[in-house]
Amino acid sequence: MVPEADRVAAEQLIQRVFDTSGRPLEGVFATSLAEMAATGRPLRLFAEAGRWSGLASQHAGASESREAVNGVYADWSIRWSADPFDRLQRNIPAYMLLDENRFALIREVVPNLTALFEFRRALHVELVGTRVALALRAQTAATGGVASSLAIIRPRYINDLGEDPFNPDRAAEEIPELRYFVPERDTVGGRRHRMNVVPRIGANFSIELTRDDIVLYSHGGNQNDDRAENVSDNGGSRIGDYLLWPPVMSLTRDYLAQTGASE
Repeated sequence: MVPEADRVAAEQLIQRVFDTSGRPLEGVFATSLAEMAATGRPLRLFAEAGRWSGLASQHAGASESREAVNGVYADWSIRWSADPFDRLQRNIPAYMLLDENRFALIREVVPNLTALFEFRRALHVELVGTRVALALRAQTAATGGVASSLAIIRPRYINDLGEDPFNPDRAAEEIPELRYFVPERDTVGGRRHRMNVVPRIGANFSIELTRDDIVLYSHGGNQNDDRAENVSDNGGSRIGDYLLWPPVMSLTRDYLAQTGASE
């Protein structure tokens, strides 16, 4: 369910700053919105008061504002329950269609929750990836060798491999799994695997992985299998795959230590 605390706040504010005829209350509308907009920035209060005074005459009435709030949350709720690859997800969110002047109050009080959808998908892939990575490590500890495929770890080390939430291949009701390989053993010509890493936080870098490593990844934000040549830990990134193992944070820490950049 989409969080609705800001919806309640918007509805309460609409009730407070509009008169019985549905028009902005003189003084109250500008003052209330200016105080909200200037929260944490007191020197902005006068500038914001002027801006909101000007917007009062352009703003939609109370009834239309309430309808807009309901429409925005109805749109988000439908999207939240729908499959990430449903066609409706390609439509412009109702929030983004709100006129910045006529519905300035809503834009100010209600944040754009679109990013929340990407956060949820990133959390999903991290949960799936963590379980699979732990199963792979358990299999290695028990047998002394790395798994030849993900199928090997099921069902002894994990009951369900889960799905890759960034993989759009849902033909014939398939549940696409995460991607997995061992550098040198599974790479063309037995070469080491060079990986360009684009961390969510920090500078980009390149690193080589050998047969001592395993690579577990999701299709990532671009929804393509890039064979983990370009990877990130950012679900919203369209650059390449979402790397799950080795963790991007660990690779970044090792890279900084090796190059002396952390000093």
